[in-house]
Amino acid sequence: MTRVTLKEDGGRYSVICEGHAVGSCEVCAAVSTLVYTLLGYLKNADSVTLEKEEIADGYAEIEFSGGESARAVYELISIGFLQLAKSKSKFIEVF
Repeated sequence: MTRVTLKEDGGRYSVICEGHAVGSCEVCAAVSTLVYTLLGYLKNADSVTLEKEEIADGYAEIEFSGGESARAVYELISIGFLQLAKSKSKFIEVF
């Protein structure tokens, strides 16, 4: 089971993914895609600040800040994780 924790605190945002979606290569791939898409945006957008990036096998932690652009990408990535959890709740939980 993959556990995703989404946090927003006064213009600072974090996304933490822990564990593997054992039994669903599709969910693992979807989680990885969302994480790397978020990182790609954060590394290339001038209007956001990537504050923490930790990627390891079965673990990802990303923290960032930066006004409306940061809020928009946080909302977008949150929707992606929530939709994935809604359709594949056996393999992923979002908090």
